[in-house]
Amino acid sequence: MACGKPVFVSGTNGTDGWVTRHDFLDMRRSNMAGYFLNDKGETFLSIDDTISELKKYNNDMGRANRDIAEQYLSSIKMAQEYDQLMRRLYEGRVKRHSGDKQGISSQ
Repeated sequence: MACGKPVFVSGTNGTDGWVTRHDFLDMRRSNMAGYFLNDKGETFLSIDDTISELKKYNNDMGRANRDIAEQYLSSIKMAQEYDQLMRRLYEGRVKRHSGDKQGISSQ
């Protein structure tokens, strides 16, 4: 994606198809591993559906993928998202532990 190439996701876990602006975030949530289900709710596309999907190839997908990579996959953006996640986890842990201490002291 960062090289500006169209990307077709398919593997032992299933088939996600072409990475597009429309599906990128859902595919990313499923780790781009073929777990994102197609419109029919199936993990694997049939041979005919796979051929049909491959025929949707368009060289312009590459430029769109480069834009997606710059927006979501830069090391700075990913570090910011990781930092936010760690802060949420830490805050939840602190709240949980402070609640435990309050419960113990009130007994």
